[in-house]
Amino acid sequence: MRGDAEFEALPPKVRADIETAVAWMLEMDAAESPHAVAGLIAARYVATKAPGKRTGVSTVSIYRRYRAWRKAERDWRVLEKHKSLRKGPAQPLQAYDLTGKAARAYFARQGVTLAEWALARGFAVSAVQSAISGKRLTAKSQQVFDALADDMRGEPEGWHRTVTALRRELDEVKERTRVLEGRMIATQRKMPHWIGLPG
Repeated sequence: MRGDAEFEALPPKVRADIETAVAWMLEMDAAESPHAVAGLIAARYVATKAPGKRTGVSTVSIYRRYRAWRKAERDWRVLEKHKSLRKGPAQPLQAYDLTGKAARAYFARQGVTLAEWALARGFAVSAVQSAISGKRLTAKSQQVFDALADDMRGEPEGWHRTVTALRRELDEVKERTRVLEGRMIATQRKMPHWIGLPG
């Protein structure tokens, strides 16, 4: 991990958490009974916290992390519980060009509230709200955007935007074809007459 640019770019607290988790994983890996060691680690960790304070660390949670770490071929990235690394190349809002305002306008046109739409599609209302606000984008947010984009494409206005985008793309292809044909004609004029070209 040390020397890995991706690891070094993380905040210090996140790096420290990952290093602690990796030490636990290595300790469990060296043991005959990883589950028993997970229990010892959980007991050690709880002893370092204030009495009565919930730590979120248990034998089960440590063992699950260990299994995920082994399944990922001992990659430290799966131990990063803050999910700083789980950002896709393009945010779903950008991929669909959706805004919270556009989504709310869609709900208004359909005569439904955000909560009604969420429940009809099987989403938690809070998941839809956080997705549309763009504050906390998760895999669930992507599912919300997929469903919302599918519904919005069904509207006449959505079809109009799709057709307009396709026409624009067709115009660009026609322009590129015209330029290539011009270059082909210019190249043919410069070629010696005895070189024949097919077609």
